Amino acid sequence: MGLNNKEYIYMMLWLVGIILTIINFIIILPKNGPLGIIIAIISGGFAGYYARQWNLLREQRYKSEIHSDNTNSIDFDVKLRKLNNLKEDGLISENEFKDKRKEIMEEKW
Repeated sequence: MGLNNKEYIYMMLWLVGIILTIINFIIILPKNGPLGIIIAIISGGFAGYYARQWNLLREQRYKSEIHSDNTNSIDFDVKLRKLNNLKEDGLISENEFKDKRKEIMEEKW
């Protein structure tokens, strides 16, 4: 589960915000007082915004992966049940049932 391009960019921008905030507290704030406070607010907001964007993308991807996994397993279950009903109703032969069942079982689920 690697990062996609947008997640990577947001993560890097978040890191930049963190680095700017650290630099501000170590170098700028002690020398410039009020200016340092303004820069701290800006860099902290920058880091917070991109952390939130990164988290939203990860959450969205996680939800889509969960949904697609559930959809595949539901489809798999439905296919097997329908196939079994066709066999029980005499609409397909035992050999057709076995062939199709084997095909369904070989699908990713």
